[in-house]
Amino acid sequence: MSTFLHENSSAWFFLGIATFIIFFLRTVINLLLSKCKQNFNSAMTKRTSPPSPPKLPIIGNLHQLGTLTHRNLQSLAQTYGPLMLLHFGKVPILVVSTAEAAREVMKTRDLVFSNRPHRKMFDIFLYDSRDVASAPYGNYWRQIRSISVLHLLSAKKVQSFGAVREEEISIMMDKIKQCCSSLIPVNLTDLFSAVTNDIVCRAALGRRYSGGEGSKFWEILNVMMELLGAPVIGDCIPWLDWLGRVNGMYGRAKRVAKQLDEFFDQVVDEHVSRRGHDVHGDGDDDDEEQNDLVDILLKIQETNALGFHIDKRIVKALILVRIRLIQCAILHRLLIFSRQTLVSNFVKSLIF
Repeated sequence: MSTFLHENSSAWFFLGIATFIIFFLRTVINLLLSKCKQNFNSAMTKRTSPPSPPKLPIIGNLHQLGTLTHRNLQSLAQTYGPLMLLHFGKVPILVVSTAEAAREVMKTRDLVFSNRPHRKMFDIFLYDSRDVASAPYGNYWRQIRSISVLHLLSAKKVQSFGAVREEEISIMMDKIKQCCSSLIPVNLTDLFSAVTNDIVCRAALGRRYSGGEGSKFWEILNVMMELLGAPVIGDCIPWLDWLGRVNGMYGRAKRVAKQLDEFFDQVVDEHVSRRGHDVHGDGDDDDEEQNDLVDILLKIQETNALGFHIDKRIVKALILVRIRLIQCAILHRLLIFSRQTLVSNFVKSLIF
């Protein structure tokens, strides 16, 4: 009996050893296969990826940008070609340096490159990246893009604000005439900035925001644009995101975002109270042409015209970026106007 038990215990012992060896060998084989597959994929990626300059651990190619980034990128492009892959920390960046390559990226293969990188400042200022310029590509982006194309930035809508632009530019010209007749120097920078702000506010918000209220708003907006353009180390190296809290950048951005949010809350509330019982969602296109951007967005929100709900945060995000786009477009036109018309015609007529 004891011999039988001894033989059984020996059999179970060897069976356990064999099971452990089989499990161990299977694990090792799986790890080796996984490593081979990873190396193969890495080799294929290197073969199909654009040429890339050598990078450093952690920071990638950030050290090669320097202070004159555009010149350094041009120098690198001359070495590595019109399509060049850089790494800003963990983020891969494709640098396109010729018109042909840009056409391939922007038109031929636009869907491949249609997504947007996630940025911390977009989340802070644009209500968790809810605007069309920062939202990730997908169903939500297509919906708010349709709002922008059909209701905010269409040619018909832009033309409907022609009277506002003409009136404000006429006021600007009268100021220039008065200064010239009184032999007072004209600061065109301040004048263009003021007329641009007035046009933008009337077209987007419904009225001028001048004086202390307007100056504060544009000052806050300029700080926002400065912070949006500032480099954030956490976007490139996620595990260093805590530096943005230590150096105060995130705190400053949140304070500015709160001030802007309070201002837009006031603007939206003014429009809601002004509309009162006059808006029932059955207005025609002619009525819409007379409305500013806030009125149009509130009408879309109330009538659910596009088949999906937009909340107040989306309304404010769309207003915020539209204001900056309109401001840049008007300022560009005014600068062209100043070179071609003001200098060549208006000043010459005053001289003679």
